Amino acid sequence: MRICLLHNPSAGTGSHSCEDLEELLRAAGHQVRSHPVPRRKDPLPELGDAELVVIAGGDGAVRKTLLRSREIGRPCTILPLGTANNVATCLGLRGAPEELVRRWPDFRVRSVDLGDARGPWGTEPFVEGVGVGLLPRAMALIERLDSRSRWTFSSPADELYRDACGVALVAAELSPFPVELCVDGETERADVLGIEISNFGRGGPGLSLAPGADPGDGLLDVVLVTDADALVWLAMDGFAGSALDVALPVRRGRRVELRAAEVPCRVDDKLTRLGRGATEERLEVRLVGGAAELLAPLPVERAASARP
Repeated sequence: MRICLLHNPSAGTGSHSCEDLEELLRAAGHQVRSHPVPRRKDPLPELGDAELVVIAGGDGAVRKTLLRSREIGRPCTILPLGTANNVATCLGLRGAPEELVRRWPDFRVRSVDLGDARGPWGTEPFVEGVGVGLLPRAMALIERLDSRSRWTFSSPADELYRDACGVALVAAELSPFPVELCVDGETERADVLGIEISNFGRGGPGLSLAPGADPGDGLLDVVLVTDADALVWLAMDGFAGSALDVALPVRRGRRVELRAAEVPCRVDDKLTRLGRGATEERLEVRLVGGAAELLAPLPVERAASARP
């Protein structure tokens, strides 16, 4: 297969060089041309006759690439090299690059949704999801820590644990705030610590916010964070030595609107704010169905139904 490899050398611990991945792909019988992952406003590299675009990196590299799916015009797949790898994990793309490349013949091309978030700043596209309150506040805290620290993590798992602890700390200290939420015309008011409007069901440092989310079903999973203890336990899931039975309230719909005043907001990893002072501002979120194509394992239920 003819492959265009887009590589982010700074993802995770940087343990997989572009040269290593090129050698792996050629040893598997593929033709490879490699390029750095382009920044969002940079031109795409020349794709030529590539049949598959392979994104080797973390969630940042995946977002930059998938948001340009229309320009790319061919399927992509992911070799997850980042810290959280939320998108890859949701799609079942877990494991070392060698294992995933070996499994490609068993994968199928899946259509996945992308989204748009419209707020006072304009319209911003997203892959993973949109949130207000807790998770954007924790992300801002972690960004400040990273900007002032020279610490180098020995592994992605160590960095992920630090980030999860940051989310748990913010959850324990944050006070609820009022929001008006409308999902497909059904309106409610609630006091929450945060709301996550999720496409892939995961967010932040690998938080499994909506385990039943399907990024190809045209529906958003709207997660209401109202219980600080539940979010603390959810943040620690995966580090506790055993699975934790934690579930957050979820609404599902095609269009979501919310109003809130003076709360931090995120669109994927881009941080902003919603509301100024006591004035509420509106956020509208919708999906664009089947906007990207990804080579990945079939979901379990679809794989079972496809067997003869």
